[in-house]
Amino acid sequence: MIGVKVFKRIFTILLSAILAAGSLVALAAPATASVGPMTIRYVTTAANQTVCLPIGGTNTGVKVDWKDGSALDSTILSSGTSAHMTHAFATAGTYDVEIAEGTITRFGSEFCATGTKGKMVAVLSWGNQIDNITSLERAFNEETEFIDVPNVMPPKVTTLAFTFARAYKFNDADISAWNIGGSIVGGIDSYGVTSLLYTFHRAIAFNRPLNGWNTSKVINMSQTFSGGYNQVTPFNQSLDNWDTANVTNMSYMFSYSSFNQPIGSWDVSRVGNFSNMFSENNRFNQDLENWDTSAATDFSYMFYFATAFNGKVTNWKTNRATSMWSMFAYARNFDQPVQHISGTNIWKTSVVTNMSSVFLGAAKFNQDVSSWDTSATTTMESMFQSATSFNQDLSLWNTSRVTNMYGMFSSADSFDQSLASWDITKLAADSANPAGNGSANHMLTSAAGKGMSPANYSATLRGWAATLEAYKLAGNTPAVVALGAGSRKYFCDAATLAARDKLFTVGTTPYFGWTFGSADSPALCSGQQTVTWAPTNTTVDEGTATIVPNKKAFSDGHGAISYQVDSSTGTMVCSVANSGTITFTGVGSCVVRATAAAVEDIPNIDLTTGFRQVTFTARATQVITWTPSNLTALNTDATLTPDVLAGSNDVAGTISYSVQNAGTTGCTVNSTTGVIAFNASGTCTIRASAQSTANSAAGFTDVSFVISAPPASSGGGAGGNVVEVKASPKVTEVSKKRVVGTRPTAIELVGQDLKNVSQIRVGSKTLPVVVADDEKLNFVLPTLASGTYQVELVHEDSLIAVAQTITVVAPTIAVSKFAGDSAKLTSQKIKTIRNAVSLYSGAGSLTCIGSTSGAKATRFDIVLARQRAFAACNLAKKINPSLVTSIKVTPALGLGAKNRKVELQFSK
Repeated sequence: MIGVKVFKRIFTILLSAILAAGSLVALAAPATASVGPMTIRYVTTAANQTVCLPIGGTNTGVKVDWKDGSALDSTILSSGTSAHMTHAFATAGTYDVEIAEGTITRFGSEFCATGTKGKMVAVLSWGNQIDNITSLERAFNEETEFIDVPNVMPPKVTTLAFTFARAYKFNDADISAWNIGGSIVGGIDSYGVTSLLYTFHRAIAFNRPLNGWNTSKVINMSQTFSGGYNQVTPFNQSLDNWDTANVTNMSYMFSYSSFNQPIGSWDVSRVGNFSNMFSENNRFNQDLENWDTSAATDFSYMFYFATAFNGKVTNWKTNRATSMWSMFAYARNFDQPVQHISGTNIWKTSVVTNMSSVFLGAAKFNQDVSSWDTSATTTMESMFQSATSFNQDLSLWNTSRVTNMYGMFSSADSFDQSLASWDITKLAADSANPAGNGSANHMLTSAAGKGMSPANYSATLRGWAATLEAYKLAGNTPAVVALGAGSRKYFCDAATLAARDKLFTVGTTPYFGWTFGSADSPALCSGQQTVTWAPTNTTVDEGTATIVPNKKAFSDGHGAISYQVDSSTGTMVCSVANSGTITFTGVGSCVVRATAAAVEDIPNIDLTTGFRQVTFTARATQVITWTPSNLTALNTDATLTPDVLAGSNDVAGTISYSVQNAGTTGCTVNSTTGVIAFNASGTCTIRASAQSTANSAAGFTDVSFVISAPPASSGGGAGGNVVEVKASPKVTEVSKKRVVGTRPTAIELVGQDLKNVSQIRVGSKTLPVVVADDEKLNFVLPTLASGTYQVELVHEDSLIAVAQTITVVAPTIAVSKFAGDSAKLTSQKIKTIRNAVSLYSGAGSLTCIGSTSGAKATRFDIVLARQRAFAACNLAKKINPSLVTSIKVTPALGLGAKNRKVELQFSK
């Protein structure tokens, strides 16, 4: 069976042949005949002008009749691809020159002297050379007066490279039916054009239909329709039928061109070079979203100065790309998503080494590129220079190999992000760069009042100083760099000033020896505001609690106050609302920070020093232990004395007893001794409570006692009322005693007489029984806040039996095996976080706990742990914006990748 592609190929060739045959019938014989000599027309405008006949191939017995009365000429100059013949015409005129004898294999030459060109105007007939010519490379190159050629191409031609290049007037000929796809002879697919290199380069008049060309064998389309400076080619014809499946090079194809036609259906899966494809084309604006670019290695200058372009490129695969140099430079209207999709090759940039000027002058571009993998990139010079709309978070970029950031954000007036997490240890020393072209010079320069704010500039300086400090402590010597930041301001807090003093040369003892770049002056410190917040330290009981501080924070700079959790200890998980209200669960302490936002030139209060904070401490609830074995009595006994009294884990907590639920028993209890009195059957629930102490919150536990009627009398005496007493259910085993509280959980109880249970009570919730028989009972535990709950069984006459306790905990997911000096979220870590957020979608808050590399953590370890926790919470927040997030840092259990982790704790 003939495949679809083979059938399409045969059909295209036959169609081209039919069109060509029709043209042969319709046109006059001199233009297309395959008999007689090949005829080329020259026009000279002055006496003794020399012309050139380009026959740079294999020539046999060639003799030319110049048609001016001279003898046949067989003098061929040069040889091989440069072979040609010249002739001077004594008088000006039109000469139809004929190749009278012999054969040629190529019409075109690598060499015809400049003065001999510009006089060939047409090929009137291929004549008897039509089946000999295999190449038209450079046939009419620089023949500036050339206008016409037969509408049938020699069938054995395999290259049209440079054929009409700089043929400035060529547009009269109809070449739409040229069969450039070859032919099938004896079942063999023969000949066919493989190169359209420079075919219509600077052909500044040509604009004729070519959509019928069979381009299935073409490999090279570089510069096919390209123009040049002040020579924009007008070609703008439909090419959607072109078969580009074998093309490997499309560089400069429509550069300096007027082309703007839909080509989104092209198969570009083999193209490795897209460099400059649409550069300086100010009309092209088509969607290319479905192009398969997986083979491409070079995207440099692809849309350089393509000022109209804003087509979709969302699904492009860039996994083999090594260069994106100036890819969208000065594409002023471009603003389409180019985000990497995890687990795919879509905008995967992991092997790109050159990102210089990618978005230089792309004035409207402001898309998320935070997921780009820059770990292989070595240069980012001018990457966002003059990208005046761009303002995206780049904190997760790996810049550990970047040596050049010259002018990277110069005049990027909207960019205001912290770069504190960037690794700038590989920036090249200025001594290795030309004067004024240091590796960080002009990096952050912008117009006054625009670009990076004092807050983010200060954070960046602090982060870079810490990074270089760690680099230096590891035995390395940081390069001396000039940072170009204009007159950008930073804060005057102690931490920022210390970072500045380390980065830049201060006094006569340089530390890192950085300088401010050329034409820059050290920035003046911005103003500083003071935040006042002195609420009373509050101690509350364990569990879920809410605290409203008795004093509010305020700023003498009038910046808006916001709050955040700084740290917590123990098992406490806390969050803070915009109002300053703190909510927490667990035991420990919680430190909350108040921050004043920047006001005009006054920065927000620094996040490392000088902040106002308050610590709220929770007391651990006393655990009450009370396990009497005599939990039943007959209603004829009148009293029940528990054989074991309650005790507290805090010996100072005094125990007292009270009736929690008397039911039908009419029970009372002695508050000191715990002796229970009653007058009827049923269940009596007694609470044992421990008073609070200075270190522990009050606690309690409930125990239910069952009071039963005596069995009915049988035999001799007077009979009384016969009462059926159902056995009280007992539980010996519970399937799950510790559950995650953010999702419903199926529970199974095992025991005796469980079929008598009508309802389950857990805390304040009454739950239905799903399945019950004598020995097993099933129910579903709903989502609950963290804590310990008693499971109560409701049976006959609303009697209650205590079954077991269940502890509800917040779920914890570990994201581990971070690199020793990295906070980067790999694709596997991102997947883990996405799955966790999806699994616990019912959670309302999330705490990200970053572990350091060892129990004795350095400041650098703590910074890394905080960055890892921040990255994890930041991603989770993007996935589920409703999550209230907070971060903590704790020492690891030991060294090694498994201990460099972030724990995600979800809670309701």
